Amino acid sequence: MPQRAIGEKTSSSMCVRSWMDPVAGANDVLFSDDIRQMYDRVDRSQMFKALRGEELFQPCVPVYSVFYSSPSPIYFNCADGELSIEIISAAAATDGEGGADDGEDDERDIVDGDSFATVMRKVIRSAQGGQQGCVLATNGCCLPYHLSLCHTQRQFRAAEILCQADDTYMRHPRRVNVGGTEQTAADAFERLQTNRLEDCGCVSNDAKIKAICPAGGVDGIPAAILEQQEGEIQGVKVVGTFVAPDTDAGRLYEQNQLCKTFVSRFKVLDEVDQLRDTDKDPDVSQLFYKLLRTRNGTPYYWMRTHLPDAIVPVLNTVVLPRLRTSFEILARANGTPTEELDRAWEEVQLSVAKGGSNIGGQPTSPTRASSPPSSPSGHHYVTGQPTRATPLLAAAHRPSCNRRYSPTSTNTTIPSATAASSSGASTAPVPSMSTLGWSTTTTLGTTSVRPPAR
Repeated sequence: MPQRAIGEKTSSSMCVRSWMDPVAGANDVLFSDDIRQMYDRVDRSQMFKALRGEELFQPCVPVYSVFYSSPSPIYFNCADGELSIEIISAAAATDGEGGADDGEDDERDIVDGDSFATVMRKVIRSAQGGQQGCVLATNGCCLPYHLSLCHTQRQFRAAEILCQADDTYMRHPRRVNVGGTEQTAADAFERLQTNRLEDCGCVSNDAKIKAICPAGGVDGIPAAILEQQEGEIQGVKVVGTFVAPDTDAGRLYEQNQLCKTFVSRFKVLDEVDQLRDTDKDPDVSQLFYKLLRTRNGTPYYWMRTHLPDAIVPVLNTVVLPRLRTSFEILARANGTPTEELDRAWEEVQLSVAKGGSNIGGQPTSPTRASSPPSSPSGHHYVTGQPTRATPLLAAAHRPSCNRRYSPTSTNTTIPSATAASSSGASTAPVPSMSTLGWSTTTTLGTTSVRPPAR
């Protein structure tokens, strides 16, 4: 059955990262797929079919029927009534040119010269997908897709599939013999799309489909995808993070994408830097400080999902200099000697309990880096030199990317999905990112049908 990430979105990125091993995945093709407006387009008949077919959800059918058994009115403004448009009805008039009435509505907008016809108002109602804000919508839309993925994996036993809502990731050998029949990665991905259309009524957003071979090259990638992504790519985006093979090109891809992300997200500080006290707001500095601390928390998600040698250089060259610029503006530090500014910046990076402001990061020794903070509010950027590690597991049981963790870290291995599947369903700990200053230990559901002999 397809893998489902349990807990935070970080679990998905960690699982896909384990698939990117250039050695273990030397014969694999990895696909990243995004569904076009999934929550708006799921076929409701398929939704109810899935609910009735699963014993766990059968008691929910009456509740779903209240909201989704018939087309739902759409209101933009309650005072204007439900959404509707005016059209020309030919039921009581000719087409204005002597033609006979065919009994069908001429559905077009009202224009000058249409006074001869009967104007009618036609309501527009929702007949597909879930309603925005409805607590039933996510389960109702994801359940038929999950069953569709199970259908695909029964047909392609060598495939491994992970899904986060409508974001889907699949890896499959380029070519594999199953029961005397050759199956290819391209065939598996095409079947996934076909099954989804039949089982859910949804299609892919073609502009967002990506395919990559962890070992490099483009062998096994469908020509249409290759053309759309303009040749070989070095990595893929996974629920907001960037995942690439453990190669120089892969790390460069992650760093470049992280730089673009942080430059964009910290651009808001350009406006914050313009805030000044006024007669009506004499204490804008407090607002400035709060906004600065809020933006300071932006990198934490990427720090949990990227390895140190990808994220640390970006923190040092993009994030910290930008935060320091805003801090100096807030402190009105014009003309202050550089030595005093450096000392003030070091103090600001300390936790509030130590007299600092918990903004930015501080260069930290390996011993300090391996100690998690006492609370989320005490998170710091740990920006010491990234080091490569001597792995803790035997070479036969680890993907090559494990060597990218600090030798002082504990629990620093990412069990491969293949190894985890050899005993059926199991849970594998996500590695602690202790090199970055704290530890996270969510788990992944790694049930897989891939033969352990791969």
